[in-house]
Amino acid sequence: MFSIDSHENKNSQSILPPQSSVRHHSKIPRPLKIKERDSHRKATLTHENARLRHDYALLERDYAHQKAVAAEAERALHQAHADLEELSQQLFEEANEMVARARREHNEAKRMLEITLTKLADEQQQLSKAKMQLLLQQGRFDPCYLAHDHDALNLFRDFVQQARETELSRLQHLPFLRMCIDQDVLPCLQLGSSKSPKRWVPTLIQRACAIEPALPETPTPSVSTTSITSFKWSLIRRQSPALYFTCFACGRQRTYSTDHYRFRLNQDSWHSIDQPCRDRLVSVCDFFAFVRYLKQGLHGQQRTIDSLFHESIHLRLSMFCARTGTIYT
Repeated sequence: MFSIDSHENKNSQSILPPQSSVRHHSKIPRPLKIKERDSHRKATLTHENARLRHDYALLERDYAHQKAVAAEAERALHQAHADLEELSQQLFEEANEMVARARREHNEAKRMLEITLTKLADEQQQLSKAKMQLLLQQGRFDPCYLAHDHDALNLFRDFVQQARETELSRLQHLPFLRMCIDQDVLPCLQLGSSKSPKRWVPTLIQRACAIEPALPETPTPSVSTTSITSFKWSLIRRQSPALYFTCFACGRQRTYSTDHYRFRLNQDSWHSIDQPCRDRLVSVCDFFAFVRYLKQGLHGQQRTIDSLFHESIHLRLSMFCARTGTIYT
């Protein structure tokens, strides 16, 4: 058995290559594989490094672009805020200037209106005085008119004597003036409106009635209008001739192409009236102006009772002519 094993060992030794030759054959390819593997790994790392560098460059360039865009957007935002603030400041300044200018114009217009009203009142007062002086200097009636009613003359004489000692608000209760009011004043004030003319008499005696021409743009104005409004309404009036206003006194509709007036009692609002109603009111106001003239004793010693009586007849005749729509000079 020992011999067989030894024989088999010999055979196995003869079959296997020599140990030195096997070791030499196994050491030759291993360095080549390691070198190839290292070379491949190095190439892979180099390629990966190049790719990463390229990606980093792209990211860095994109970051720089986004940073520039953000900086530009921030600069534009700051510029927009600055422009908005400047624009708001300019708007506030312009608005304040407009308000201040409008306030100055309003104050100037108000001042001019007060001056104009003062001048108008002075002119009206001077006109009234001149009219009274003219009545004193001129004889209005022919001597043939002296054939008058003696009873009426006696009433008038008593009225002249009592007027200076009677309060203005109670003059209408004196016989002569009560007769004139019933026969002439109230019929003249029957203007067709629903308002009773008796309510107007105390106001008219107190000289609290204002009558003046009315502008077409203010049929019933409560304040004065500007020249711009007058200009606009003048254009409308030329382009639309069929503009109407309703007479406060008689209720008739009138066009602005006819004579247009306005009046007010005391401090009431203005009311539009036409030419016939204006003539009626003016004749009544003239008569009561003569009554106040007698109460104040302005006739003095230059006028006789007869001339004053005929003056009253003239004024009563004026109311009659105004009421009937005729012209009396």
